[in-house]
Amino acid sequence: MMQLATETLRASSFRSTSAAIMWNVMTTSLMCHSNDQKRRNDMVLPKITKLFAALAVALATTGTAIAHESPDHQGRHGGKVNITQHNHIELVRSENEIAIYLYDLELQPRDAQNITVDALLVDGTAQTDLDLQFTPPNKFAAEGVSAPKSAAIVLRLFRDGAFWDLTRIK
Repeated sequence: MMQLATETLRASSFRSTSAAIMWNVMTTSLMCHSNDQKRRNDMVLPKITKLFAALAVALATTGTAIAHESPDHQGRHGGKVNITQHNHIELVRSENEIAIYLYDLELQPRDAQNITVDALLVDGTAQTDLDLQFTPPNKFAAEGVSAPKSAAIVLRLFRDGAFWDLTRIK
């Protein structure tokens, strides 16, 4: 079991520094220098091994909360397509408009009648609320606004008034 945890942690390439530190602390603390310590460790080792094996699996399979760009398909409106847990979101920037198009997970336009979007434009330390207007079936746009490519847009999506999705798109 210990070998499984070791291989799993190595396979995850220590996704975070804290995981590497935890692993070093665990392996160092389990080294025993006397027979009494060995007997105590023999009783505790299976529990600790299971805990760290579960931690290793969790680190290896953790999904990202931030939207990631999907290079395998282009947006229908020429923008970048980003994937979240519930949506594909296309971001289209032009000189005088920032537009967001919502798609379902099969890349079909999402009926967004019951969805509201709060958007925040973040450029360095400057933050600007975007007033997105809905255009059926799936477009939310702020007109008269331009954003440099370095700016990120933070979106909070609500469906039927309840929080539904959160993402940051660059």
